Amino acid sequence: LEDEHRYRLGELLGGRLAVRARRRAGKTERGASLLARIAGRHRPLRGWIHDSESRASLLKNGWIRFEGKKYDSPHAAAMAATGKHRNGWAFWHYREKREWRPLRDLKPG
Repeated sequence: LEDEHRYRLGELLGGRLAVRARRRAGKTERGASLLARIAGRHRPLRGWIHDSESRASLLKNGWIRFEGKKYDSPHAAAMAATGKHRNGWAFWHYREKREWRPLRDLKPG
């Protein structure tokens, strides 16, 4: 079934299909593919936790390079930097006009 029909059927049945269909419909692009489309160029990244600073690079292809390794999502790179689960879109910051802005500011919507 198409997503719309699956969603409607799930709504009618009141089951988990509706929830899954809504989630699937909202997830168009994630991680590297989204970053590649919106970043457009190489950018230095910084992340801070308490007094510790982590440095990384956002590559043109949307991957994030941190300590010589490449990560396909901001979350994975933030986990590598902090050792804990972090929202990578909030943890990593890029520089724009002398100001460090959260990576989530690049996300559409």
